[in-house]
Amino acid sequence: MTDLRILIVWIFFICVILGANAQIDSLSYALGYETSIGLLAGENKLMRSEQDFREYIRGLEENMPELSLLEDSVFTVNYGVGAIQGIYLANSLEHTPDGKKPPLNCIINGLRKVASDSLSLPNDTVGIMCQLKEMRDSVAFASIGDDEKCRFYTNYGIMKGFQSGLQELVDEAGGNGIKADYKYYASGIADMLELVNSTIASAYDMGRMIGLAFWIRLRDFPDISIRDYLLGAKAAFNLSEQLMSRDKVEELVQKIYNKHAVDVEEDSAVPTAISIGEREIESGTQLDVDWNVSVYSVPDRKECPKDVTDCFDKALRSIEDKFVSGETYGFRFSDMVRFFSNHSVNRDNVLKCIDTFNIEIGDGYKMFCIRDLGGEWTIGLVDMSHPFTAFVGSAFVEIIDGVHPIIDFSFRFDGGGHTDKTAEWAAFTKANIGRTVVMQINGEPVMAPVINNEITGGACSVTVSSSEELEYLFKL
Repeated sequence: MTDLRILIVWIFFICVILGANAQIDSLSYALGYETSIGLLAGENKLMRSEQDFREYIRGLEENMPELSLLEDSVFTVNYGVGAIQGIYLANSLEHTPDGKKPPLNCIINGLRKVASDSLSLPNDTVGIMCQLKEMRDSVAFASIGDDEKCRFYTNYGIMKGFQSGLQELVDEAGGNGIKADYKYYASGIADMLELVNSTIASAYDMGRMIGLAFWIRLRDFPDISIRDYLLGAKAAFNLSEQLMSRDKVEELVQKIYNKHAVDVEEDSAVPTAISIGEREIESGTQLDVDWNVSVYSVPDRKECPKDVTDCFDKALRSIEDKFVSGETYGFRFSDMVRFFSNHSVNRDNVLKCIDTFNIEIGDGYKMFCIRDLGGEWTIGLVDMSHPFTAFVGSAFVEIIDGVHPIIDFSFRFDGGGHTDKTAEWAAFTKANIGRTVVMQINGEPVMAPVINNEITGGACSVTVSSSEELEYLFKL
């Protein structure tokens, strides 16, 4: 991260602090002054002249939120949900190999089409769904021209904006009673993608990014005065009257910072135990399990016989027609894994469909299905020829976050009274570096991670995001 990006992160942090505590306009003025004067510290070649200062202010003014929108709960909730989704998508793209990164500007263009309210469901998306499916099913997708690829990802952005199950996401974000709104949701995704991927090449760019940072955390700014923030920013560069001394500015900001530090300390205690049914399990507890673990690799399409890929594609089309309200999406590390979201589909019905096609696929390959409690589905194909298998008799529970449960369930293949599979696990992971694999516990697929490196210590873990998912693992 460059020095300028570090500075933007610092400014955003200060924005969040004030957003949660601002009650009077003087605080807004102090924030605008302090964050702007901070840009003059150190070697900042973009902020040297009065013209630079004016361009920075212009970037702020043109990208700060409008008061009418701040007062609209439909906007703030939907936009906030979109911003969070934008973070997830940006993080995913950050870890995509350079040669496989999609054209981000095309995705954003598709999202902006939804945000402009110029498209509607389902009329404008029927053709898009057909185009996505046609291009996705093309074996020559990797070699298509830039224009066609941009068209594909623009359509992807449109469908991302028309998120299926958006109302459920809004409700989960605490917006019960607030109606889902696609255009505000798409705006949040697009703005976040632009914020985290923008290049700061001018003073205007810097002002624009800081202005967008306010949009990302709109719900944290119920009382902020945008006007007074801008007055403080201008005063920092002597572009407007000094309404407050520098000492007073620093005193106010420090007071806010100190209060925030106390609040964080009071809220930072993380529960060290979690309830599973009638059991209270403490972090670090070793539990007895009775697991037969199998791990299979996901093959590349080019490695599979044509009749296998044809059957797999046929199965996907059947699943989409029966169970998917939108489009399934590919996994960036494998062309034989697909995702879709549907909270209401019965898992047994999906499995019956998959079992039917597994009979057709024949020996050597098998389709799998994983569904998390949030209604996210993962479907793909595994190579059954060289699996890793082991018995696990005990596992450790580590509670990473008990407030918003994140629980790591780790275990080892180093024996424990059974066959030591450490060396075999190391060989398997080494042979599958860069590949997606599927782990089954007692015949049930539970996760599909990517092997990033050889694992020589015999360790493995499953991370779950709820006590319900942990209890489900216990019952396998």
